[in-house]
Amino acid sequence: MDRKSAIDEIISNGHVVMVLGHVDTGKSTFCRQLASSALERGLKVGIVDSDVGQSWIGPPTTIGMKIVDKEPFSTLFPDSFYFVGSITPERHLLQMIVGTKCMVEKAISSGAELVIIDTTGLILGRIGRVLKQNKIDIIRPDHLVCFQRDSELETLIKGVELYCNKIYRFEPSRFVEKKSQEFRAKYRQEQFNKYFSESEIQDI
Repeated sequence: MDRKSAIDEIISNGHVVMVLGHVDTGKSTFCRQLASSALERGLKVGIVDSDVGQSWIGPPTTIGMKIVDKEPFSTLFPDSFYFVGSITPERHLLQMIVGTKCMVEKAISSGAELVIIDTTGLILGRIGRVLKQNKIDIIRPDHLVCFQRDSELETLIKGVELYCNKIYRFEPSRFVEKKSQEFRAKYRQEQFNKYFSESEIQDI
């Protein structure tokens, strides 16, 4: 199945969709494409950005939620967010799982007909598996979209096939841009600056 067919199927049958993949596999781009297509069909869409290190909804260190009513830009101001306090999920697995669940519930209570969850690129090793498996288990998404290069997600998703309606497997686009650590650090600082651009220092 190609991506367009998957997007059509998710929009027709999905309620909560989670997008998984390693870093630089095009997860956020797919989330925006899916949201844009769902809006064109007249659905109310909520996006949950749980990538605390490279947030595009709200500042880094938070899990952001946005109800979108037009094509989503590369960065969005959140309607709500959950503070994790770190740019990495390591040593913050509970906050990551609880925060994502809270933001999904917030999107649903705000009337979202389709909730799209963007995730971190932490998928490898014990920590990555524990984080993603428990996040999937507590949220129970209808659809999983997996971007993988060498079947690296198969062990992770093997146990969820019984209760997930549909799992889509895609190779990352060859046009995906690989980002350096310097680029990621600069992006985080820009996101912080943008979010706090209208703030003022208060003396207490």
